Amino acid sequence: MINSMNAQYEMLTWDTEFFGYPVAKINGGCLSDEELEFCLLNLNTKAKLVYYSSEKPLESDRILHEFNGLLVDKKTTFVKENPRPATLNPAIVEYNADMPLNELIDLSQASGVYSRYRIDPRIENEKCDDLYKQWILNAIQHQLADRVLVYQIGQKLAGLITLGTKNNRADIGIVAVQARERGKGIGKALLSAADVFSKEKMLTAIQVVTQGANLPACALYHSAGYEVRKVEYFYHFCL
Repeated sequence: MINSMNAQYEMLTWDTEFFGYPVAKINGGCLSDEELEFCLLNLNTKAKLVYYSSEKPLESDRILHEFNGLLVDKKTTFVKENPRPATLNPAIVEYNADMPLNELIDLSQASGVYSRYRIDPRIENEKCDDLYKQWILNAIQHQLADRVLVYQIGQKLAGLITLGTKNNRADIGIVAVQARERGKGIGKALLSAADVFSKEKMLTAIQVVTQGANLPACALYHSAGYEVRKVEYFYHFCL
């Protein structure tokens, strides 16, 4: 990690390998224009893609224009405190190797429609699909999740949710429902599975991060008793 003035940036090994070009992240939250510009100037010959998130939007568009920046997400963290006891819908079971993997991958990729990688037109859609494919494959290997649950209708996978723990809270990674099955209460049933999981783990809160532009997901979380705890403005700079 490199210290520049009061800001810090770091090169991201996994992202660099995944995209095939140098990727960096600027840390520090609400930087001044001067601090952000200093970091970007230092990274200009080191990185092609730079992530930066802030609790406030940039005050001017000058840096966006000069460094090819784009606001790609209003990253929104929802939290539900003290979830009530719930029962698991009998249609929800843990994913296993006998279930269709392609359907699971398709569901995962569909959940990324509002992803910052999908929103940024300078990143190929195939890369976003690959990222979500890798995410769900790692989740079923218990590298990114403790549990992967699916909602089954017959032999078909109608929905999925990945669950883990983070910051002493139950943590929802991916929630997805097949487009043809939406409006049938499947999303709420999957969120109830998160309530069950939190009680099993003796955790008193559940968190989930989604995109501010994903209005259907935000409405679902609000209806299930979640409240917005944090909003971050996420930028991509292509140097």
